Amino acid sequence: MTTLSKEELLRFWLLTSAINHSVSLRCFFPKFEWGPLNMRGIPGCIASDYARELLVLFDHEWIEFESAIAVDDVRNRSGIIQILDRYLQFSEQNPDATLHRWISRHNTDLQYIHRPDLKADFKLTKKGGESWEAIAKPNWTKFLEEFGDTEGEGEELRPSSAVLASQDLNLVLAHLGWFREKWTESIVYGPQFDSISLQFHEEYQALYWKKLPSVYKATFALTPVQPLWMKGPNGELHWLPEPKWFTDWRNTSRKWFTEPWELPDWPA
Repeated sequence: MTTLSKEELLRFWLLTSAINHSVSLRCFFPKFEWGPLNMRGIPGCIASDYARELLVLFDHEWIEFESAIAVDDVRNRSGIIQILDRYLQFSEQNPDATLHRWISRHNTDLQYIHRPDLKADFKLTKKGGESWEAIAKPNWTKFLEEFGDTEGEGEELRPSSAVLASQDLNLVLAHLGWFREKWTESIVYGPQFDSISLQFHEEYQALYWKKLPSVYKATFALTPVQPLWMKGPNGELHWLPEPKWFTDWRNTSRKWFTEPWELPDWPA
């Protein structure tokens, strides 16, 4: 396996953060917020490290930026430097620079939530995706696209339908079978109405930067239910942790690339 320098590891980590969707710079400034990305932070890295390597990624044409400020020049290096410098001015003592969820929890003054200067994102280019693949070594046959739609508003908001797509038909069928236990939603099907549609697609846009030559795609309607293992012996509902064998299967079945922290160069 290729040995990575600290800087190369950080670049790979930043690319990994954006493989599924564009990422707000607020996730990294003034400090890394793991929650929105569900990623481990690199020990010892600070805001200036993120800014330096984001600029390197831009110079390599591996990422591109977007900004809600019309005057921000996201196409040229000088404009990216100005954006990053703006974020580097934020501090942990400045609550208006932190994430929406942090403000909502700790600050009753929400006037800063919609500040446009806090709305700059970056995402992978096709070239950046190829560079990510060179290190991540993805097994695209194990990639599973999984998303859903909702209906209603406010407290009435509820899932209405979902999609599963993969090159591996068995993977799609397995996750269909265990969908109730994964998401506490049941697929609508039966003698009177079967909502499941299974189709074969070619040249499928699996990620915003990546097409797969073919996938099996299942779409289906949903209705809320309780997981089977939340029912007691007399039918009463109570919380029980999911079985370890199910957690292990769920995690391994979705394992399709090497995470940054799984590399030998990850700092102890």
